[in-house]
Amino acid sequence: MKNTQTERFISAVLSLRSREECRRFFSDILTVRELADFSQRLEVARLLRNGVNYVDIAAATGASTVTISRVSKSIATSEGGYATVLDRVELSPEEGEDVMRVPLPDDDFGRRLADVLSAGLRALSHPGDEEKN
Repeated sequence: MKNTQTERFISAVLSLRSREECRRFFSDILTVRELADFSQRLEVARLLRNGVNYVDIAAATGASTVTISRVSKSIATSEGGYATVLDRVELSPEEGEDVMRVPLPDDDFGRRLADVLSAGLRALSHPGDEEKN
């Protein structure tokens, strides 16, 4: 999947420094439906990883069994993208909303990457919310 446009896009994502920058960028570059689809796939991956069955995942997320199957296949045969994100970001209900907990890796790059992922995932999960902090 490496090509100049893809690498430029990845560099653009990594250049984002805050949740608000992520929200603005993803809102500009993706449709509302695409944002919802990305968020849904991540939630499907989290539920699959936690051993939830397809029927319960479909009920909880609204995802079709085809989408759930694709995410499952991707987890099993991919380069580990879902696992990397899910290892670093824990989605858990707290005070009625999803909250990301991102452990900070030991180096500067890892910390910045964790911050960008956290900000991007929160922006995808709550595209209409304003920054609360």
